[in-house]
Amino acid sequence: MSNTKHQKSSETHQDTGPLKAVSFFSGAGGLDLGFHKCGFDIVAAHEINSDCCETYRVNIGDCTQMDLESFDETHLDFGDIDVVFGGPPCQGFSVLGNMRPNDPRNNLIFRFAAFVGRIKPRYFVMENVSALAKLAKWETTRKALIAEFESHGYHVNMFIVNAKDFQVPQNRERVLFIGTRKDAALITSLITGSKKVLAGDVLRSLPSAGTFPNIGVCNAKIVPAKNPILRKSPYTGSLLFNGKGRVIDLDDFVKAMPASMGGNATPIVDIESLRKGHSRDSWIEHYHRKLLSGKSPVTDVSPTLRRITLTEAALLQTFPLDFKFSGTQSSQFRQIGNSVPPKLAYFIAKTIKRSLCM
Repeated sequence: MSNTKHQKSSETHQDTGPLKAVSFFSGAGGLDLGFHKCGFDIVAAHEINSDCCETYRVNIGDCTQMDLESFDETHLDFGDIDVVFGGPPCQGFSVLGNMRPNDPRNNLIFRFAAFVGRIKPRYFVMENVSALAKLAKWETTRKALIAEFESHGYHVNMFIVNAKDFQVPQNRERVLFIGTRKDAALITSLITGSKKVLAGDVLRSLPSAGTFPNIGVCNAKIVPAKNPILRKSPYTGSLLFNGKGRVIDLDDFVKAMPASMGGNATPIVDIESLRKGHSRDSWIEHYHRKLLSGKSPVTDVSPTLRRITLTEAALLQTFPLDFKFSGTQSSQFRQIGNSVPPKLAYFIAKTIKRSLCM
């Protein structure tokens, strides 16, 4: 990467030199980090948020802060580029949001298509929430987007993926629109991870909260819900406490972490379960069984429960331990929640590289 913090890659595309990429809607650099670690030289990155740009510069390299909605793409000129990738804002399409067709952020997927049409890379990768691919509500938008990509000369494949299949300890479903220029090898499948990584595998690797490097303690209080929502499992579907933060099952994948972490939406961990190495027979399981039996909610939770830290959230998203986030703690949590897991990005990049180097 130009002016990168890391050593520049020596990976090549057949006989034409280094593998080159351009990034849009770069965020804190989750996609970019995965591509960089796979050997791509990211010649340009673009993001509007100042904290994200600073995070990117500290960890990866140059990042241009700009409003991509109003930017004139005719000024883009990077020469021969192998891949353009990015994750335009997904809030307007997400089932966790308002899902308004007139949300102005929804138009940014078409801005990404315009950038692809201008740069004409061999491949492009656009990431978004799976609702954009799965819901009938977005069928017209989805078809229009694919038609736009096709008008620029690309064959488009749509992959619905789950991060847990790519060595990410998180049940996080997303859609990938992967485009292939007509003179490039078609991508019909993705390389996946060879092993599963669970929440406990990650969290047990760290010292206690507040002890370096496990920093960024979340002080949002955990309060029992007066009218808890009960499902079969205390970890899946049940809402037992204030806010949307759920208790993590150390023997399973974490539920998709939201950008609203930092307060009451921050996931919860039982430190006694961490010490034991598993979640079975924990306070939360005993409490859940009592509620199912008809007993009233407690007024105070076990002192063994706490919110996860900033470091823990970053590692569960597969950022490396030495990755440094900029801005306030709430901004840092938001950057993590909005990011594409770098490990998922690595396997996407590996798939692209395999096709480029055939």
